[in-house]
Amino acid sequence: MKIEELGEKNRAIPGWIRFLVAAPLIGIASYWVFDYRGIYRWLAELQLSLFDEYHVFLSAILTYLICLVPVFPIFRLLRRRYNQPLEPKPIGRFKLLEQHFPTLYKYVLVTGIVAVMAFISGAYLFVTASMNANLSEIDMSEIRNSEVSNYHVRFEAVLIDRDAEGMIEKNGGATISRVYVPAYQNPLESRLVDHYCIVEFNEKVYNELRDKSGKVELFGVLSKNALPGLVRTEMQDELADEYWVLNYGHNPKTDQTAGYILVIIAIICGILFYFLRISALRKVDVYIESSFDHKKPTANTKEL
Repeated sequence: MKIEELGEKNRAIPGWIRFLVAAPLIGIASYWVFDYRGIYRWLAELQLSLFDEYHVFLSAILTYLICLVPVFPIFRLLRRRYNQPLEPKPIGRFKLLEQHFPTLYKYVLVTGIVAVMAFISGAYLFVTASMNANLSEIDMSEIRNSEVSNYHVRFEAVLIDRDAEGMIEKNGGATISRVYVPAYQNPLESRLVDHYCIVEFNEKVYNELRDKSGKVELFGVLSKNALPGLVRTEMQDELADEYWVLNYGHNPKTDQTAGYILVIIAIICGILFYFLRISALRKVDVYIESSFDHKKPTANTKEL
């Protein structure tokens, strides 16, 4: 059976039933991907055992594909139940645009999607960055007691190198090497209390900083319970129930700038989408009128 035919038969299944079948599977896959569990964890650790590193994007895609495998036999059973042919519906203007002006249709579709995604991402970045724009001087005790009100912070701490964990990610063609190091007020506290503050470093930055003895000045943005799943698994025996992760050196102003740029891109794409849509639908209307004129019966006239 061709993919087009299969798609037509699947559309005979009511949309709400298709949603009820697929949504839980997508939800499970998303939970595993973002919480480093299930099939995603198995795939990641298989790659780590074979190559000492794992591909985040590839592992996520494979997790979603594996989780969606049950959809095919379920839809096959449902197609037997809902095998009545679909009632013919009048072809909409956008369907005509897709059929007869495919290039223009793609331009309209892409600019619309980019406009929406850029606006959502830009607004999110700008709002969250604005909330943490000011740098606050804090004490480690505030982190330990979860009394942090502003997440853009600077404080002094002792890094415990012996408990550091590293992680290498491959995302597309980029290889990212990170180091996660517990931070405490003093070395004694590190022997009495579970890890409540972990500092995320770029490996090169960490190698430069680790040569310093005693307390070091740390600054960046704090996030609660935000360790990657692999690192959290390695540290879980010594990790506090609630902990904080400091993204060392990160400045929210860079997120604000990125938010501005994305919103500007969204506005430009929105304007392009508006005019492309008007132009495209005019072409469709002209096409409909010309097709209608061609189908009009011609009357034979006789000379009297």
